Amino acid sequence: MLTKPLFATVATVAFAVPLIAQAEPMDRAEAQMFQSATLSLEQAGQSALKVHAGDLAAVAFNDEDGRGVYEATVVGADGEPWTVKVDAKSGDVLASGMTALMVGDHPDGTPLDDHEDGERDDD
Repeated sequence: MLTKPLFATVATVAFAVPLIAQAEPMDRAEAQMFQSATLSLEQAGQSALKVHAGDLAAVAFNDEDGRGVYEATVVGADGEPWTVKVDAKSGDVLASGMTALMVGDHPDGTPLDDHEDGERDDD
């Protein structure tokens, strides 16, 4: 009977460690933005896993031009990391793509994958 609670505790700790390891100090404005987010860290992680199947490696909260955004990293079955950005208020997926390619925008200024076409990344 001790096995189940112990397993749940180990699983919980294993999930939380990457989130804690990624933590950075927030300034006051960013902390207020985080507190007003309607989406939880866990919900943002689940949204990321709906876009890219795999293992959730990390979820971080960022202030992107005055907008609260969760940035999740999902490691796919092939071992490649994917980055998924989720709006902290609406839950909308703002962008997704291979982490190595998510360092900025295309040279023409358009976002890498802004989902304006309503479709998800199938890569």
